[in-house]
Amino acid sequence: MKYRVFATVTFDDRYLMESYNFSYPDDFQKYLDELRSSINGHVNMDVNVTQETGIITLSTCIATSPNERWLVNATREQ
Repeated sequence: MKYRVFATVTFDDRYLMESYNFSYPDDFQKYLDELRSSINGHVNMDVNVTQETGIITLSTCIATSPNERWLVNATREQ
């Protein structure tokens, strides 16, 4: 499979799997909208992200901001 990174953003430290049920279209869209509206990061709006292509999120701590996480998000291309 081939994935394309579409967003790298600073996000709060909530546990994503408890905050969103990605099998529900409304929750999937809410997460995607939050990524796209982030002012602390980079989002490629030209990448088509759907529930069918999914999202892989890699999360890491930010040493200087213990209440935030750096998220790298990708979606399947093939």
